[in-house]
Amino acid sequence: DVIVIGGGPAGSTVGRLLAEWGHSVTVIAKPDGRPNLGQSLPPSIERLLKHIGIFDAVDTGGFYQTKGNTVWWGSGEGRSEAFSEDATGLQIESTSFEDLLLGHARYAGVHVVTGAVRNVAMGSEGVEVALDTEGVRQTASAHWVLDCSGRTGVVAKQELRQPVEGKRTVALARVWESSKSWDLPDPTHTLVESYDDGWAWSVPVSATRRHVTVMVDPTVTDLARDADITQMYGAELAKAPRIHQIALGGEPVGAPFACGASQYTASHMTGDGFLLVGDAASFIDPLSSFGVKKALVSGWMAAVVINTCLRNAAMRSSALELYERREHEAYSSLVALSERFYREAADTHDHPFWLLRGESDTGVGTAPVEVTDVHQLRLDPEVLAAFETLRAAPTIQLRATRAVTFVDGPAVQGQEVVLEAQLQSPWTPHGIRFLRDVDLPALVRLAPDFRQVPDLFDAYNAANAPVILPDFLGALAVLLAKGIVRNEASD
Repeated sequence: DVIVIGGGPAGSTVGRLLAEWGHSVTVIAKPDGRPNLGQSLPPSIERLLKHIGIFDAVDTGGFYQTKGNTVWWGSGEGRSEAFSEDATGLQIESTSFEDLLLGHARYAGVHVVTGAVRNVAMGSEGVEVALDTEGVRQTASAHWVLDCSGRTGVVAKQELRQPVEGKRTVALARVWESSKSWDLPDPTHTLVESYDDGWAWSVPVSATRRHVTVMVDPTVTDLARDADITQMYGAELAKAPRIHQIALGGEPVGAPFACGASQYTASHMTGDGFLLVGDAASFIDPLSSFGVKKALVSGWMAAVVINTCLRNAAMRSSALELYERREHEAYSSLVALSERFYREAADTHDHPFWLLRGESDTGVGTAPVEVTDVHQLRLDPEVLAAFETLRAAPTIQLRATRAVTFVDGPAVQGQEVVLEAQLQSPWTPHGIRFLRDVDLPALVRLAPDFRQVPDLFDAYNAANAPVILPDFLGALAVLLAKGIVRNEASD
């Protein structure tokens, strides 16, 4: 049914899920020689791992737990930030994490082959992939091919990939080992430090081992260009005095290495017989720390969409439309998050490295999407004002405005894409169903029957999947601020 090119987080996830749901899947994995990168997974990864059925395997995989971040950004004032409510994230090395996921894909029935893809041919009857395995040329055919090949972009580079001009980024990385604990208040923390023409970060993957990486732009960073990579890495790391000093508490392990880290997206993520998934679809700045999570979500969403297309041909176009929109929206929202950090650093580091990255430019020709960015909504002056008005109101009489209509739109339900009621308005022209787990159409329909917010909250939770009060109040405030409902009791 499906050929998956790439055995990383996105490819292993989509392959395993489709196999568990009854489809025949082949994953073409790269030969050994992958770079082993230190990566951070935020605490929110736990819920996602449980949803896609891999939490127990990861939880018992021996990965190092982290309690937060220590950051020297912009002004240089250091701040140590613990995750809320004693939550923990995970620090991983990419190869061991990917091997675990791919092993579970095999266990689920995925046929895994190691090889290099030479050609992908799309036809009216399906897709044919030519590959070399141990020097032998083979071909395989399927109804769908999923490009999960990351930066390689086997399908994506066929006139789909769109680099972000003027923001080239290269990561220079090295592993450091200490015989004793690192000199930090909390050695589990990820470290991040900005400097005038780049930034550095360090991820601990055990009590004694850290990956230390500098992020540079070869076009504007003042690199030691006549030096070898070891000298170049050392010169850049010295520009980040705090992380440099911490690294010197250990010894380097192996030689430093370089890998591309420039942002890119794609003109479109779907087509006849193919999907771009994970980093093949788009690559975000590592500053967001959501790269692995984004790949896992993309893999899950691709599995739902392909399962729908294979089981219900009538929903094919709606499913592909939903996938296209969600991939663009995920990329745009995470790029916006990174840009906020870059603008903050640019206030201190007056250098083209920071000024260029602070400019809003999510990519050439990407589809326009509305971004329901929860972080932005929490800071939105209109939403904040609506929240205060709602809190001060002695009574409510909430009714839908003429700006909103109820439409049937594509949404995920279990393992398939279905059509369900959504709210459509100038704020969300494509329609929206949930915001922070709150079912907005259900809330808008229920609201006119109640005059007190606590009563509305209790009634909503009795009739729908329960939500916590802060999320409920936040959703109400957004509905008021964006003109979805009005409080006629205050007229």
